[in-house]
Amino acid sequence: MSAKRPRRLIGRLLEVLSVLALASLGVLYVMSRASSTGFLVKVADHQVALLVDNRTGEVRIDDTPGYHALIPWVQDAYRLDKSPFDYEMVGDTWVDYNHVPHLVVRASDGATFSFESVRIQYQIRPEDAWKVTRDAGAEYGWHHGAMDAFARSILRDELGRHTAEEITRSEVLRDATLRAKARLGEALAARGLVVHEVLTSKPGFAPEYESVVQRRKVAEREIETLVQQLEQLTASVPDRRAKLERDKQLAESLARDQLAKNIAKAQRDAERARAEADIAYEGKVRSGEQRRVELLSQADAATEKFKKEAEGFRARRCDGRPG
Repeated sequence: MSAKRPRRLIGRLLEVLSVLALASLGVLYVMSRASSTGFLVKVADHQVALLVDNRTGEVRIDDTPGYHALIPWVQDAYRLDKSPFDYEMVGDTWVDYNHVPHLVVRASDGATFSFESVRIQYQIRPEDAWKVTRDAGAEYGWHHGAMDAFARSILRDELGRHTAEEITRSEVLRDATLRAKARLGEALAARGLVVHEVLTSKPGFAPEYESVVQRRKVAEREIETLVQQLEQLTASVPDRRAKLERDKQLAESLARDQLAKNIAKAQRDAERARAEADIAYEGKVRSGEQRRVELLSQADAATEKFKKEAEGFRARRCDGRPG
């Protein structure tokens, strides 16, 4: 009897423990079914989780992929998609919160222009995910209308600060877009969102205005071309003057060299002509001297001849003989 009693006590104790275990499992099951998140929550690569402690109100943000254990009712988890979203203004009809009609802007001079497409890329700032759930709840509802509440008005405001003529310039459009991006980022920062980029197409106008703009652009390009040509000509004046001066100095140097050559040649020709004249003169003098000598010889011979004949005539006349 004494041995059976402990065994019965142990058996009852095991039965009680089994009942308690089953009751605990039942309670946990009921708690898990009643809790919005259950025991485990899985955070994917593209998600950020907000882990909320309902006792203290503490919120912990975690975007590490994997499973997180929770205490049902005591702790809750909310997951948000942190992937970038594109908000597009294109076409003429509203498709959804991130695909809306194209943007039309009134310029500061009263003209109207539009953009065929505007694309804004934005996403959740993980460290501010609690702001997103505060304003838009959990899961994927945060991007429904968040951008549409600010984008169109801010873009119209910043782009409309310029005239239609100014907005056609790429640098003006770029600056206005950057201002709009900065303002949009400030507005959405309070909601836990960040803006990465704002891309716009070229502004479009009515056909009549487009024609005027195109003619103006052509005229401006022609003016720019003429100004560039004028600047090039103005800039080249010193170079051209220097080239003309160099050409002038070269021509003068060549002329001086040619003149020196001509003078030297003339001097050589004069010396040669003088030498030839001297030679010719000397030759003529020698020839004249020879001729004089010949004539003198002939005159002496004739004189001797005539003397002899005269002496013969005188001698005959003295003798009384007829001449």
